[in-house]
Amino acid sequence: GFVLLHVDEDSGTCTREFVPFAARTVHVLEVDITGCRNTPDIGKKIGQALEEASYSSRCMLKIVLTGNVDVECEKNVEILTQQFAPAYYFLKIQDQSALCVDFHLFAKDESLKGEFVRTVWAADGLGQEEKAAIIRCGIRALGGETI
Repeated sequence: GFVLLHVDEDSGTCTREFVPFAARTVHVLEVDITGCRNTPDIGKKIGQALEEASYSSRCMLKIVLTGNVDVECEKNVEILTQQFAPAYYFLKIQDQSALCVDFHLFAKDESLKGEFVRTVWAADGLGQEEKAAIIRCGIRALGGETI
């Protein structure tokens, strides 16, 4: 695009106006996935948000996942991208959601999972987000899932 300047010589004022000339515009859509438990749940939230926004199929779209999800939430951004990308000229999904670990649920759990969570949570030198990511991977591995 370019900027068009309107200069009023009599008053000495200047106004600017952005004039887009690109054939396509990049739209950013934030989708709060708080409370979602898996990829299909997240897909439903994205689908609802896209329906409400009603973007043209010719647009370029960036979907930003926000909110907090449980550490055991299964989310696959690649599958979500494959699900929604065919409907748009270009679509990208960026995951900015945070993982939350309810440590109190595992505090007295006498399983391997409970011991793993307590050990990681007590580790020094790691931030809460790093601990949550490690716990998420560990819980998935203990459940036999691919990491």
